[in-house]
Amino acid sequence: MHHALQIDEIVRCICVQMAYGDGPPVPQYPRRCGDLARLARTCTTFVDPALDSLWSFQGTLLHLLRTMPGDLWDIIEIPPEDASSDATRGEEDLSLEITLRRTPRASDWDHFKCYARRVRSFTDEHICSEISVVYDTLVAEFFNGAIFPRLDTLYWFSVEPELFDYILLFLSPGLT
Repeated sequence: MHHALQIDEIVRCICVQMAYGDGPPVPQYPRRCGDLARLARTCTTFVDPALDSLWSFQGTLLHLLRTMPGDLWDIIEIPPEDASSDATRGEEDLSLEITLRRTPRASDWDHFKCYARRVRSFTDEHICSEISVVYDTLVAEFFNGAIFPRLDTLYWFSVEPELFDYILLFLSPGLT
């Protein structure tokens, strides 16, 4: 391997370029998630920079919930009634039905926390009272801190007063 690829800053620049290209620096999903995931699996030098780029922006908690054991949650994705059969709709168009099947054990949170610390920007358009069980479970686990310790950008769209208590889960020290 070329010695330049052993410099963390260069590898991180490559991963960001791979993820977002020359697009505007706005929070968005990486365009090439599959490529970043494959890069993370190729060599230990690329693991952290590639995963940081892959997880840097999250538009839902769904990806993180899926890192937890499969017997913990029942997650039902409900497409909008007017959805066509094509694959053009995004996850933001889905309605979610999420139920907790059992009480989480400490070990159930390991992968969730590993990936949550990589999130830098978060918006959740699924913040609604229908999935308050998720937020109640998160409050129980993260009562002393934020879900995303490195979060620097938060977009909060909920106007339901009962959900404003959950915003405390997202207030990290680096949030501006």
